[in-house]
Amino acid sequence: MSESPFSNFTSGKPFVVSAAQASAAWGGARGGALFRCAWCGHKFREGDTARWVFTNGGGEETRGIGGNPFVCAACDAPREELIGRLREMRALFETKFWWFTRHSHDRR
Repeated sequence: MSESPFSNFTSGKPFVVSAAQASAAWGGARGGALFRCAWCGHKFREGDTARWVFTNGGGEETRGIGGNPFVCAACDAPREELIGRLREMRALFETKFWWFTRHSHDRR
């Protein structure tokens, strides 16, 4: 049985993006449209280096910051730093851009 082309990203280590990954329906959008770096927006293409950052299920450390982003090589940093950046981004959106997160306030 062959290994799934998607099994390498859950390790949390950098990986080289395959053609199948670059064109997959990440987040439900076809053709890899949403397969992007959460920090700079770079759209991953075959041969790029990417890393998946696990943030769901992390308890208080990651509660409410958004789930499991990808990061490109240029924006990559230690997990703790990336989580800190996510917290800052979330705080900015909840204050300055509150409209985009307004529905999440009803669930807290």
